Amino acid sequence: MRYVGKTVLLTLIVMCSAVQASWAAPQPPDQPRRNTRSKQTVLVGRVSVLEGEMLRYVHEQKDWVPTVKDSPFGREDALYLGENSRAEFLMPNGTWIRAGSDTQIQMIALKDDLTEIDVAAGIARFIDRSRKATVKATTPFGYAIGAPGSIFDLYVGDESVEVVAIEGKVQFVHDVDGAKYNVIPRTMSILADNRQAVAGDGKVYAEWDDWNIARDTILARSIETKGESVNHLPEGLREDSAVLDEYGHWESVYYEGEYREAWRPTRVEEGWAPYTVGHWTDWYGDYTWIPYEPFGYVTHHYGYWFWTNACWYWAPPIVSAGVWGPPYWGIGFGWYPGRVGWIYSDAAIGWFPLLPWEPYYAFNWWGPWGFAVYHAGLINMNFNRYRQWDHAVVVSQGDFHNLNSYSGTRLTNVNGRTVSSDFRAAPVLSNNVLRSAGDPAGRFSYTNAASSFQPNRNVTSRVAQNQARFQMSAASVSGSNVRSQVAAARLASPVSANNIGAPKITSGTMGSARTRAPGGNRGTVKSSQARSATSLRGGAARSLQGQGHNAGTGSARATGQGTNRSVGARGRGTAQSGALQQGGSGSSSRGTTSGSQGRFGQSGVSPRTGGSMGGRSQGFQRSPGGNGGRGTASPGMGGRRGAGGRPGHR
Repeated sequence: MRYVGKTVLLTLIVMCSAVQASWAAPQPPDQPRRNTRSKQTVLVGRVSVLEGEMLRYVHEQKDWVPTVKDSPFGREDALYLGENSRAEFLMPNGTWIRAGSDTQIQMIALKDDLTEIDVAAGIARFIDRSRKATVKATTPFGYAIGAPGSIFDLYVGDESVEVVAIEGKVQFVHDVDGAKYNVIPRTMSILADNRQAVAGDGKVYAEWDDWNIARDTILARSIETKGESVNHLPEGLREDSAVLDEYGHWESVYYEGEYREAWRPTRVEEGWAPYTVGHWTDWYGDYTWIPYEPFGYVTHHYGYWFWTNACWYWAPPIVSAGVWGPPYWGIGFGWYPGRVGWIYSDAAIGWFPLLPWEPYYAFNWWGPWGFAVYHAGLINMNFNRYRQWDHAVVVSQGDFHNLNSYSGTRLTNVNGRTVSSDFRAAPVLSNNVLRSAGDPAGRFSYTNAASSFQPNRNVTSRVAQNQARFQMSAASVSGSNVRSQVAAARLASPVSANNIGAPKITSGTMGSARTRAPGGNRGTVKSSQARSATSLRGGAARSLQGQGHNAGTGSARATGQGTNRSVGARGRGTAQSGALQQGGSGSSSRGTTSGSQGRFGQSGVSPRTGGSMGGRSQGFQRSPGGNGGRGTASPGMGGRRGAGGRPGHR
């Protein structure tokens, strides 16, 4: 019996060694290997636009840290936007979320058929352009449900919530009795508190609505671009088509015995390499790449990089059923913190891009092309078995947590010979590897900028309350389950008497002025010149003057160019609703941006900068525009416009 036990143990050791060797082999597998894991690929959202300040809650430190554009937004993430701030989040399942001033949101679940977000306070817009995903937005008073094709606003205050439907099928389920209410687009909203639900007037906030329509236009243009990249990217990544067309081009590359289409960046410095212009941040235990380049997010979290013909090329992910091939060189659609291998010495640390057949190790399981590590010391690493280790980016350990770009701190006296003799390989970055990396608190930071505010305790407590929901959402929550629950709820009619106050928060930017119906058809609309009012942060706000046109979708066009710059985190800027590129001037875009400061509204800012405009200014009232008719504009606080028409691209 003892002999049999030893034989079995020896056999298992040999088998494990063989499997490990095949993982690290630099050659692709001889036969296509199907992934047999039952887990799905982890979906992660993205902070696509950030104007002003936004904080992220770090569970490990129980504290808030400033975050930046192009940082991930995934399950359990809690974010809080400061005063006069706005943000946009793109989800790979085809849903979009936008949040305004003094708003806290938290990701509860993100799956192919479900986006579930908790809004503790503030203003948010939910846009579902997917084919099958359901949007669920929870609040302290109940939750709103949006079907594919729906758009709705959520205004959450200390004592009440308001749900405003803009398009499609939207319903609200009240926590008091579990009853559901239909929210009629552009006609009737639902106001609810801890006692009852009543009918609202269905109005949205003019400046908030204008900013959203301007963002819709920019995204539509990026998706509808006629460039090359749209033909190479999976549907979930096509928002980045225009960026890839601008910063590089596609080439037919001879690699691994045949020609393949790959993307090469062209607007980079000589000697550029992937994972250099940006920095690494600890995100739930795994070091995650935060890019500083406009094309950096999609190319460093999806697909992979390979070196050939003295150039770096990026291969986008392929949509497959979890197989290695054919072609074996492709990697399936899935988000990863950064598919690199790690090398280190006592004084330095380095990383290099992985090829598809090379194993990616992480503390968390991210998808079929990675492996979760429970004990790093049990994995025998030999970086010589990896193809691209001699192209590693190496920095001193003291610079690793420095939040400046590694392109300026990269060690130049490291070559293949010194790496081979002085460095060791590590599957993941642990404390044993990062012995000389400086202050460990810096590992959770996204920027060197200090926060100018902290969320109030009442809102922060919601983060802890949501912890129990994560355990449930990990296994049982799905879009079909949510839809079944709503279908089974009792349908009720709201009380007609409006005895619930509009949502207000204790320390937030909420005005009391009623505003307008979303996306109204109107004729020529011209704003009055915005008059200067009290400044919040010393910045000056400007309104745009636009000439509208009636194209059957309720449109108004803003013209003019503005500069894409800001002074500090809360400095001055020029408002415009156009597609801007960093460091350059922006073109005019469709969508009127007024200078009004309505409820939850902020002064306009450039869509691609980190600064916000601190000033408040008066807006204007808009008369209801008929089909082909003309409306007039007169000064007032927060414009009101007539109902009718679809909030399309202006």
